[in-house]
Amino acid sequence: MIFLSSVKRTFKANKLAKRMSQPVRSFADLKNDSSDKAREELFDLILHEYDDSKPIVEEYAIDSDVLDKLYTKLILAGAGQWVRGQFVAVSALIFPDTLEYCVTMNNEENVE
Repeated sequence: MIFLSSVKRTFKANKLAKRMSQPVRSFADLKNDSSDKAREELFDLILHEYDDSKPIVEEYAIDSDVLDKLYTKLILAGAGQWVRGQFVAVSALIFPDTLEYCVTMNNEENVE
């Protein structure tokens, strides 16, 4: 059962990641940018659909603004790339263990 939920989660995330990772080639692409919508959908999945992420979301008071900051930091740090069929920045946020790691590292960084 856990394996199937992981596969389902990865499939949904990869569909969104494909939309989020499309290069912008023209001004028209900027106006019709579907990556913002895909990002909102991803954050909604993390915050509301994934039951195993809910304890982490509640413990660290994660909301879409926090997820947006984490995603942006991951992209700027070089995680905006595909590795073995996974978009690293998205995969880091959709699984509870890596989400918690990203949040705790971000919190420690803000304390210093």
